[in-house]
Amino acid sequence: MFFEGVGMTDKDWDSYWQGEDTDPPFASFYRSHVVGGLVAKYCDAYFPPAGKFIELGCGSGESSLKIPMRDRVFTGLDLSQNALNRARKSGFYSELALGDMGALPFNDESFEGAWNI
Repeated sequence: MFFEGVGMTDKDWDSYWQGEDTDPPFASFYRSHVVGGLVAKYCDAYFPPAGKFIELGCGSGESSLKIPMRDRVFTGLDLSQNALNRARKSGFYSELALGDMGALPFNDESFEGAWNI
């Protein structure tokens, strides 16, 4: 799949997430501390305190670790198996799925909310 306007294919994303040692030194810090704080703020403000939620294009999952769990169950979806392997290490998601956000592998109304960065 190729995302129009983005310029990266699923193979490009898999290559991007190939290993933690390939990240620029500040990338993990930025994802977890800068972006993560904003993701937590908005997800907690707009999502109900209970239910199933999905991050579309979850990558490593680092940007979502600060979302308060409450009675929420989180699923991560990504085009890249390498990204999902890294997201699995975070322990944040109860389910991880390989797939395309343009053709979700879930039934309609499976989630109370979704986000993408």
